[in-house]
Amino acid sequence: MVIISFDVVWMRDVCSAFAAAGGFGLDRAVTAQNCARTAPPRDDTAECLARSGCMTAQRHDEVSGVHVMAEGRLEGKVVLLTGIGGGMGRVTARLFAAEGAVVVGCDLDAASAAETARMVEAEGNAIDWTAPVDLGSRPAIEHWIGDAVQRHGRIDVLYNNASLPRFAPFGQMSDEDYRFTLRNELDLVWLASQVAWAHLAATGGAIVNIGSGAGIQGVRSLPQAAHAAAKGAVIALTRQLAAEGVAVGVRINCVSPGVMATPPVLAMLEELGDRAPVTPVIERTIDGRPGDPLAVAYAGLYLASDEAKWVTGVNLNVDGGASSMM
Repeated sequence: MVIISFDVVWMRDVCSAFAAAGGFGLDRAVTAQNCARTAPPRDDTAECLARSGCMTAQRHDEVSGVHVMAEGRLEGKVVLLTGIGGGMGRVTARLFAAEGAVVVGCDLDAASAAETARMVEAEGNAIDWTAPVDLGSRPAIEHWIGDAVQRHGRIDVLYNNASLPRFAPFGQMSDEDYRFTLRNELDLVWLASQVAWAHLAATGGAIVNIGSGAGIQGVRSLPQAAHAAAKGAVIALTRQLAAEGVAVGVRINCVSPGVMATPPVLAMLEELGDRAPVTPVIERTIDGRPGDPLAVAYAGLYLASDEAKWVTGVNLNVDGGASSMM
């Protein structure tokens, strides 16, 4: 499944809807200062992953005074990761593999998934991947998860990253596009979690869902009602599954990204400058830039790891403070 934060279809749909609605009242000139603020951040993924690979050295625990061997934070855990073909899913696959996880990934696009696998392997790690997988189909999910259990014997983490929304102003959105968005943002989380539930209960495992800032806050400049409905439901589902998970020993948490520096978002900013519909959100961030996808991956890493064994039912906003500051 195509990864979100947003794919090329997202950019095209948002820009078209933005233009159709008359720009949503935005009419700001592009300034050199703002262009600099929205410039793509340097890709530090490889450097960060290299640093995370240095965790095998002995370290001193300042609290207990005991010397321990620090392995990868997901060492030996079997992690099912959806939507590995680009954006946040690709970065997450690389990080989790570097942290010792047995990453079992899938995507709707075989070529993009293969490119992610090439990157993971070039960094000296491994990934088990399958594509295409239609995560809106229960039989397809059952086949993918069943194969993973057969090959690896267990599931420790389900990381629901994949998403494929469509965008249009509320009054103009077709029923087809609304249903498509729910299927590919909410249904796939429900189905994958339900199919994996018994396996996670057997291991005392965890689910990490990817929500969105759209699920907690309305944005006047973005035509995203269906996306907001789906991601708001993912956040609510996270809390309820956490409550039901107590009885079977499964933790469920959510990470909600803001506007991230994925290629489609950066292309939108380059094309539209300050008239891009995401600009009002970016302006409220801590540094006036779209976020690094690696920040989302690290938040998910914490929630997937044993470090978060006393954390469940949480929605962690990774949005540069945009949802907290007016």
